[in-house]
Amino acid sequence: MSNEGSKDLARKLALAEQGDVNSDVLDDLLSHDCVLYPSWSGLDAIKSRYFEYQAMFNEAIPDRTMTVTDVVAEGDQVVVFRELQGTHTGDFRWRGTSHGEDVPASGERVQMHFVTRLKVADGRISFIQNFGNPTEALRRPR
Repeated sequence: MSNEGSKDLARKLALAEQGDVNSDVLDDLLSHDCVLYPSWSGLDAIKSRYFEYQAMFNEAIPDRTMTVTDVVAEGDQVVVFRELQGTHTGDFRWRGTSHGEDVPASGERVQMHFVTRLKVADGRISFIQNFGNPTEALRRPR
């Protein structure tokens, strides 16, 4: 796949993460044996994790917007830079086996930056690694 095609896949995944994650979109974008680093493997496990993560953000920052600020691709590697902005009006509660702490609502505007590393194989995303710590961003002194 071309660098531009890989970037397009990455942008589609980022758009899918802005609102309610659509299961059909994930089916189209992710390979069946995709790995979400560090501990989820396989499409069904990753879809479940995405739905959990989306629910956390829906509760904590319901008015959020996610903007892709840059996408870099080289071969089968893609790096996506994103910025989230919104108002922290609900509690941020970690679910499942995630690491992190619950953060009570602050009512403050927040801005977070995320970096996602992807690998693309056969026209689909085969590996996802996210960098960013939402609890740290939510706990920052204002």
